[in-house]
Amino acid sequence: MFLLNVFAGVICVRQTSSWFAPGPWLPNRWREPLTDAEYVEFPAADGTKLRGSYLANTGWRRKGVIVFCHELNGDRWNALPYVDDLRQRGFDVLSFDFRNQGSS
Repeated sequence: MFLLNVFAGVICVRQTSSWFAPGPWLPNRWREPLTDAEYVEFPAADGTKLRGSYLANTGWRRKGVIVFCHELNGDRWNALPYVDDLRQRGFDVLSFDFRNQGSS
């Protein structure tokens, strides 16, 4: 029984580690940048420049600003399917690329 548990453990660890060896599997759809977005750039605490886009609301009055943080392997343009309704309702959106993601 002990040998069976060891064998199963080795096989399971070897198999699952091969799934994640090249990196996490999270597909990312590429999105076309918006032409009405304003380019922004600001420093992180250590001085690294982070780049992003400021998307103005499409409503008649601004209600506030929402900061969108993209998912792993994403970039600032992944915000588009999530924030269109918010922009129509009057919210501006700041979407930026984390370091080593997108153009940051």
